[in-house]
Amino acid sequence: YHNKILQKKSQSYSSDYPAETPESSKWAVIISGGFERDRNYIRYWNDCAAVYSTLLNYGYSADHIFVAISDGLDDGADYKEYGSSTYNSSPWDLDGNGTDDIQYAADRDGIYQLFNDIGSVMPEGDELFVFTTDHGSIVEGDSYLCLWNHGFMADHEFASLVGNLNPGILN
Repeated sequence: YHNKILQKKSQSYSSDYPAETPESSKWAVIISGGFERDRNYIRYWNDCAAVYSTLLNYGYSADHIFVAISDGLDDGADYKEYGSSTYNSSPWDLDGNGTDDIQYAADRDGIYQLFNDIGSVMPEGDELFVFTTDHGSIVEGDSYLCLWNHGFMADHEFASLVGNLNPGILN
């Protein structure tokens, strides 16, 4: 009797579970502002690289992943080596395959361009994964994401950019 109940619950659960999203319907945004080179550490880039590689392993196509990190494709030094006074430029290749994966600077203009670009190709109702890492702030009840070059973006502004894409599933 007990096994029949477990089997019935298991069948009910599995039939209610949504089917896996096709690769062509999976999109992602990865953002790391960095704020400034003295506060931008390689660990933020490492987080983004790990998420990028994980998304590829979970069936996301590289051309469906939109990435904004610190100064973008500027080759100037944008992060400080942990525990030293040495500055470097963030690598543009996140997965080590020799192809640049960073497309945008993580400043206000870059973030707006990223969402404009993804909005021009992502159909409404598709799945969207959003990952941000960096310092943040709270001012008068609003949360802010720190962006490159001492920039900030309020939570409601960021939510509006994401919401304008009208994703069917948001992760």
